[in-house]
Amino acid sequence: MKPTDTLIVSISDMHSGSSRALFPNRTVQFVDSQTNHKPTPQQQNIYKHWKKCLEVIKKQRDGKRLYIIHNGDATENMHHGTIQVVSPSIKDHAEIHIELMNEMIKIVGFSKTAGDKLFYVEGTESHTLTVENYIGKELGAEIAYSVGKGNEKKEYYAFPELKIDLNGKHFWYTHHGGAAGDGPNEGDAYRNWLKRIYWNNLKQGKRQPDMVVSAHVHKPTYTTYV
Repeated sequence: MKPTDTLIVSISDMHSGSSRALFPNRTVQFVDSQTNHKPTPQQQNIYKHWKKCLEVIKKQRDGKRLYIIHNGDATENMHHGTIQVVSPSIKDHAEIHIELMNEMIKIVGFSKTAGDKLFYVEGTESHTLTVENYIGKELGAEIAYSVGKGNEKKEYYAFPELKIDLNGKHFWYTHHGGAAGDGPNEGDAYRNWLKRIYWNNLKQGKRQPDMVVSAHVHKPTYTTYV
């Protein structure tokens, strides 16, 4: 099989349901909690930026196969007694996320028949419980695994960790990873985390990843370990 040009779109920590997060550009009447929320000016600006990002993705794919990977924390939930939520119901948070992702899928021209794939990776339990499995199923994401006996198998749509091979390269996606660091130490902890992965794989005779992507810390950073 020949390699296929592929555009990987890595996103994470959408935290749908937070009053500080991306929200649909309209007033939403929630079904589960019977409440409603109008996007704040900050959320309206985030939404405008979101739409610009989607147009960039649409332009850059240019006939390429598209892999969309959401690397954990799709929803906010009522974690640690927070009041920064648009609804007290995680079901409502999930529906917000599904609406936003359906919008993304439509704008970028996502098509399974063209070989496009959508993946979900499990996030932090206090934020998501098991709702990412429901979200993945509703959006038609790739099946993570199946469990059960005989013909009574149950399918799950959120990967504990995602390890995929793509055009001869090995990719790891995990929500929790190394810290980004700050100031003169930025990148140090993350590089040591990559170093630990390398040496543990070497001792165990496992294949090394060419790229590892983590999330959770809400601070973008990039580093290498050679």
